[in-house]
Amino acid sequence: MGMNQDKTAPRSGASFNNIINRTIPKIERTRAMPRKQAILPLITFFCILLFISGCASPKLIIDLTPPKQPEPSGQFRAGAAKVDITPPPGYPMGGYAIAGRFARGWWTRLYTKSIYLEDRKGNRLALVICDLWSLPAGLADRVVEILAAGKDRAVIGREQLVIAASHTHNSPGNFSSSELYNSLASPGMGFDRALFEFLAQRIASGLSQAIKNSKPAVIKTGAIKLAGLTRNRSLEAFNSNNEDEKQEIIKQVSEEDAIRLFKEALPLSVTSPKNFRAVDPTLTVLKFEATDAEEKSPIAVAAFFAMHQTAMGPTTEVYNGDVFGVAANLVEHHLNGSEETGKSVVAIFNGAEGDISPNWQKQNRRNTFRLGQELAKGILEAASQAQTMSNDEITHKFQSIALRNQAVTEDLHGDRNALCIPTSQMQTGEDAYPGVAVLGGAEDGRAFFYHLGFREGFISEQCHPEHGHKLFALDKILMNFLHLDETSLIGQIISGTSKGKISKWFPETLDLGVYSIGGTTLATLPGEFTVTLGHRIKNTLASETSQTRQVVLVGLANEYLSYFTTPREYNAQHYEGASTMYGQVAGLYMEQELKRISELAPNSAAYDLKREYKIGRESSSLGEISMKEKWHWGEGLANILQDRNGIAFRHFPQFSWTDKLNYLTEGTTANLKSINPTVSIEELKDNSWQALSTEVTRLDGPGTISIREADTSSLNFVTVVESVTKDSANWLSFWLVPEGIDENGTYRFHVKGPDGREFTSEPLPIDNLRTMK
Repeated sequence: MGMNQDKTAPRSGASFNNIINRTIPKIERTRAMPRKQAILPLITFFCILLFISGCASPKLIIDLTPPKQPEPSGQFRAGAAKVDITPPPGYPMGGYAIAGRFARGWWTRLYTKSIYLEDRKGNRLALVICDLWSLPAGLADRVVEILAAGKDRAVIGREQLVIAASHTHNSPGNFSSSELYNSLASPGMGFDRALFEFLAQRIASGLSQAIKNSKPAVIKTGAIKLAGLTRNRSLEAFNSNNEDEKQEIIKQVSEEDAIRLFKEALPLSVTSPKNFRAVDPTLTVLKFEATDAEEKSPIAVAAFFAMHQTAMGPTTEVYNGDVFGVAANLVEHHLNGSEETGKSVVAIFNGAEGDISPNWQKQNRRNTFRLGQELAKGILEAASQAQTMSNDEITHKFQSIALRNQAVTEDLHGDRNALCIPTSQMQTGEDAYPGVAVLGGAEDGRAFFYHLGFREGFISEQCHPEHGHKLFALDKILMNFLHLDETSLIGQIISGTSKGKISKWFPETLDLGVYSIGGTTLATLPGEFTVTLGHRIKNTLASETSQTRQVVLVGLANEYLSYFTTPREYNAQHYEGASTMYGQVAGLYMEQELKRISELAPNSAAYDLKREYKIGRESSSLGEISMKEKWHWGEGLANILQDRNGIAFRHFPQFSWTDKLNYLTEGTTANLKSINPTVSIEELKDNSWQALSTEVTRLDGPGTISIREADTSSLNFVTVVESVTKDSANWLSFWLVPEGIDENGTYRFHVKGPDGREFTSEPLPIDNLRTMK
């Protein structure tokens, strides 16, 4: 078209290797880097460059409404609700990035639990936990926006909502209000607006129910130490901290207990008994009881415990709530007794769990159930010991803070000398970007790129004033595979351009809150904080208030921005430090800002009412299952279909039926009462089929409790979609037969679809039950 031809451009049909030879002549192909081995990293490199040079990001826009002035009721009130947020099968699951899986169904349902509180003066606060891998600020904002538009108009403002994720890695991804996490946090790429709206509507529905259910109540609180449920997965980075603060942490678990735990069958990533001591074993509960003497079970129990929700592992292909999901289910049954509808709601919140893993031996259902039982026992014990608070006043202090180039004005822990360039003023980074170890994964969760050399401890020879010795992940690609030094002109151009673009994917502001409920201070953490940084924040906030107050950290709350560490942990550049995006003092800045906010006047807030979020490319097909996809449960459920010894077991009773699969579409399914089918077991009694309930030994003493055998109440079902056609799906459900089942009984599956259609199986073969004995 009149343009000069580029003589260097590859002609049609030119081989990929010839293109490489022309465009990157300096690449060296040695015996350590054969030509074929160089191709994959090069493709990866070019894909990254193409991806980060994309078009302007679509935005999510939220309009918030200030809350109404409180209307005093003269009494403390509490209400709770539990709502199913399990999406249809098909979505990529978030938390494990490309190592994760697409969900084919569910083991435990995913829930949102809401606890609404109102003090005598009318001050309000909502505590909401969701079985999700993260809780983006945009989702929290949308929940408040929905409430403000409904009958609960402005009852809860943004500053009065503490909303957090349990951090289960077997929950859907791609609903974030950050372009980065929609692009890289799951095996799928894009923002799913229908999923986002589905979650927002369900969460808002639960909070609205909790407000409606509120009644006069009292608060009780208790705390115990639970050793052995967790271990530190990043011990070398932990050991780089100050000796005094390390000793304060490890003294909470005895050396004898740690040695005993270390003798168990453990993965090789657990290298020392100290792994079990470098944790925060504190379990704190807030119990809300109705003042009505006829109420036998509490309104709600909020439990706080620091633990990564990774006991099920990245190969899991079904949704589940991991350890917290198991524990909450068991505690609710124990508190509610044999009441099938059960009124008590148990909400388990995470804490400073950045380097804290569950103490699994293998990542499977058996270990998850074991840890869930132990946590449930601890919650029941702490709840039974809980003492009534004399003070039930509620306050909030809430602000949005900026992240780029923010000064840390106080050196509270003598960290300035730990920086590679000690300066008179410490500040956060102008850009946010990941280090090498992000791609390689943590010690007990290595990712594919670990085997390509993206390992912990890789640092830059240069020292950046804000990012210390962090080596940008792309810089290692330049150095290892393209043989471009990070100090070369081309390397600096590529690296600098990439950092600037990637930085724009991350949140640039964070919502922080410090709240009081009687004698307890709650502080929100907008991501994953290491145990040492969490310990510092607890001590700092305790000294700012009163030593008589307990300080509880709520992790993954109000927003998500990866990790935060101490400066020494940061410069060790293990997984947690490499995942701390805004530099070596970002953790200090979080501590400083929480301290500053805690000093504000009660019930103060500062934030923009109009919110905009860059969400990245939108996709409307992330949750769809392809008709061409070949999937078999025998390969996809290996870590969940196991007998009581953890051995793969393929003979569980199963039932297959054909029904439609409800895909989420914006504005149509968000308000449906049910999205997925409900599976239960019936027993033939007196010539009629009746719902089966099983007796389970209590965890907190003698006796039994009755649990209905249905996938909305028990933990004994796995339901998946095997295949789909144009207008239907082939569903399959397994019954993981519990102990105590009468092998002489007659049982069958009963399925109720979302539209009310019912399906029943033939009577189950007795041999399947006997083989479980």
